[in-house]
Amino acid sequence: MVKSFFDVEPSSGEGERNIISEYFAQLENRNYIAKAEPQDGKYWFNFYENKLIEKYITPYNKDFSLIIRGSDSMRMDFFAIPYPALEHVLTPEFIHVEKKENKRRWMFDIIPDHVLVIESYYLDVSSYYGNLSYVPGLPEGVK
Repeated sequence: MVKSFFDVEPSSGEGERNIISEYFAQLENRNYIAKAEPQDGKYWFNFYENKLIEKYITPYNKDFSLIIRGSDSMRMDFFAIPYPALEHVLTPEFIHVEKKENKRRWMFDIIPDHVLVIESYYLDVSSYYGNLSYVPGLPEGVK
């Protein structure tokens, strides 16, 4: 029997498949997942306003996480940040508008020492790095 992309058995450790990538199909409906390939210890990513509101806020209110998936070859390279922890910066004040494409998004960096940056606002997100307790929808028993 041929296994699909999402049928891989769980594993652990560096050099293994990223756990968020591994369970992406189960997680994407309940969590806004952004990809951010780390470069020199820095992650760049964005969240789109319409997607955030329509797919996550409307059905789940505040009960979901914003997940930043890092390197696919590092099992626990992700940040799972509960929406309420970032809600105060997901405002018009920090939104970037692409008028040509009519897209509105928030753009972030996570710099070394796990500090999230949006414009001139800084937030320590180290407690959310690799923390499975902030990943709603993960199959029971996954570590």
